Amino acid sequence: MQELTVAEVRAEFSEILSEVQKGRSFGVVYGRRRTPVAKIVPYDEPTEIRLGVLAGVGRIEVGPDWEMTSAEMLGQ
Repeated sequence: MQELTVAEVRAEFSEILSEVQKGRSFGVVYGRRRTPVAKIVPYDEPTEIRLGVLAGVGRIEVGPDWEMTSAEMLGQ
């Protein structure tokens, strides 16, 4: 993944987006120490989450204070 400074991203944004559409990814670095701050990656359509695939196969019980997003549950 090629690293770009913030100044490079500002100056070449349209060209960078064209490359991203082709599948390339870029890291964005900031400051004198070139600290990584962002990634510009191709957009990936969210996958469909199918619920009930294992209906009737097993059972899961959780406590009333259990919290987890669907993305966490699916390991995304």
